Amino acid sequence: SSTAQQDVADVGFGEVVDVQLVNVEAWVTDSKGNPVLGLTADDFEILEDGKPVQISYFSEVGAEKLRTIVTTPPQEDKVPPPFTLEPPKQDPNLSPAYLVLYFDQIHLTVASRKAVIKDIRDFLDSGTVDPGRVLILRQEGDLYTEANFGSDRVDLEMALERIVKSGTAGTITQQEKRLTVGRLNFLWEEVINSNPRTDPCDVYLPRAAVEIVTYSRQVADWVQVSLENLNNMAAFLGGVPGVKTLIYFADSLEMTPGRDLLRVIQERCPGRPETQQYNLPDVMNRFFLAMTQSANANRVTFYTIQPNGLRSDFLSSAEARGSNNFTGTAQVTGAIRESQRSGMSFVAAETGGQAIFNKNSFRDDFVRIGQEMTTYYSLAYEPPHGGDRGDHEIKVRIKGKDNLRVRHRRGYRDKGPDERLNDRLFTSLYLGLGDNPLDARLGAGGMQTAENKKLAIPLHVMVPASKITFMPLESGTVANVTIEVAAKDPDKFKIFKTRSSYQIPEPTGEDDPLIDMVLNLELEPGRYVLAVAVRD
Repeated sequence: SSTAQQDVADVGFGEVVDVQLVNVEAWVTDSKGNPVLGLTADDFEILEDGKPVQISYFSEVGAEKLRTIVTTPPQEDKVPPPFTLEPPKQDPNLSPAYLVLYFDQIHLTVASRKAVIKDIRDFLDSGTVDPGRVLILRQEGDLYTEANFGSDRVDLEMALERIVKSGTAGTITQQEKRLTVGRLNFLWEEVINSNPRTDPCDVYLPRAAVEIVTYSRQVADWVQVSLENLNNMAAFLGGVPGVKTLIYFADSLEMTPGRDLLRVIQERCPGRPETQQYNLPDVMNRFFLAMTQSANANRVTFYTIQPNGLRSDFLSSAEARGSNNFTGTAQVTGAIRESQRSGMSFVAAETGGQAIFNKNSFRDDFVRIGQEMTTYYSLAYEPPHGGDRGDHEIKVRIKGKDNLRVRHRRGYRDKGPDERLNDRLFTSLYLGLGDNPLDARLGAGGMQTAENKKLAIPLHVMVPASKITFMPLESGTVANVTIEVAAKDPDKFKIFKTRSSYQIPEPTGEDDPLIDMVLNLELEPGRYVLAVAVRD
């Protein structure tokens, strides 16, 4: 059977015309990290692909609110009023801010989850962000929605509680690194004890290489799972208007898996081996770049948080297993820490957010993130390339003020109407957000058995003729309508998608008839959520 996805608590999105301007949110801080207010359009310069472009629109969004927060001490008996669930407006500066809490449980231990969720609860209780505009996701092998947009505070609390009690995948990834370091140490002791008269490095290095390559390839697979899910999430958010803030929680996200562990054996055998001698996975920059390009194309800003930042060095237990511990532990630990944070730093920097490390408490960081969701400089410009559907680099600078730092997304994608339609379709399918400006109605005919044990379902999409634009052509006055349908099992990730186009003659003699367009869906038996996009 098939079921239609319900709208969520009146939260919708809409888009009437093609976007002609590129919108850029910019956050400006001084050398101490304090927000800088009061700048004007004349203070900014935008470069696209290295060439200056003219700023067509400028606004300092939420500045008065931030000034009040900065200058007025908080009153304990007053709680900020929640935002109202108003329909989004076309002005990008008035569009609502959305928050995504993303728990990467492949790379997040149970202890880290528990440590950060208390601060998250305090942040949600503050009323800074309306609960209806919060999405909570849990990633393991697949991506799961724990609380969707339109939830209330109770729903969010239940979602956080489920995450606290969920699996231990992140613990496994941490243990693999510990075990690998432990095996490298034991291997060294074994070589020294069994080959006292030979150069131990001649025996140790080939065997150590096997351990490091095995570990690094496993880590690369885990990282690619996370990047694929993050890339999909950014695409799903493409149909949501305005500023989208994604807070990513993980203990590690490595861009160069295994290269940190080379330091372990280089401490044993200085000058050996050369890094290129090891068949480690290719540097994953291109995978990270593809994901951040998707985030930038959909105006998703990443803040990455490492909850285990100030805990004791996890390598101590691995090193303590051997009596012949090597020197240079601080260097090895530093290399591992840098590797674990490399991907998180890159993702935040590329999308205009911040990477947050070395903290045991994140309350102040959540307050700042909440402020930045509604307080920023909004700039827009007309792209000079005339629409090429490509990815382009953006750089924003402050003229004559080198002491100021500007954060912003570092690129955007010039989307065509087909890509925007696809974004909105997936946003509706996965997040339950949608609108219906054409007053379309859905119906279904009788199911029949199809090939390969599938069921054929005639899906009727009916639109009032008055909502469609009919254009004069040589063959008569007709309308061109495209319909896309996406379907998925609520419990599975796989998507079925089909698309059909219709050329419809203008009806005569009837007052605003319904135009009935039929698509034949072939689905395996089961339950399905459907999303339908209609473009005139």
